Amino acid sequence: NNNNNNNNNNNNSTQIVCISSLAGYRGLPGAIIYGPTKAALSNFCECLRIELASLKPNHSHSIHIGCIHPGFVDTPAIASLNHPKLFLMKSNVAAHHLLYAIIYKKNHYAFPWIMENILMKAALIAPAFIYEPLLAYIFRHSN
Repeated sequence: NNNNNNNNNNNNSTQIVCISSLAGYRGLPGAIIYGPTKAALSNFCECLRIELASLKPNHSHSIHIGCIHPGFVDTPAIASLNHPKLFLMKSNVAAHHLLYAIIYKKNHYAFPWIMENILMKAALIAPAFIYEPLLAYIFRHSN
């Protein structure tokens, strides 16, 4: 949820921001290493926020943990990927999203909105017997 934030605007607080990916939400072809490591990073951030919140209030509010989940960003790293890059965005647009999430200390921030809130949420609730063959078909026919 992109509206989820700490509301701690204390300039003296520490902020740790991790860059995960929408690819960490659910298994994707061609992301055998990338997707699971991004999923682990997202889980790590969530666990760390919970651990910090369980500390005495004076301690937990001085550290903010944010996790940002970009979709496809037009960079040389993904230019050679041979699969659909839905809602591909320019790096300067992605940079604005990153800055927004950092400045407003978002716990969880994902973009583009339609990719997270429509496509990836649908992927999360789809049963494996539908999701897996569907993605295999899409990626097989996209090359």
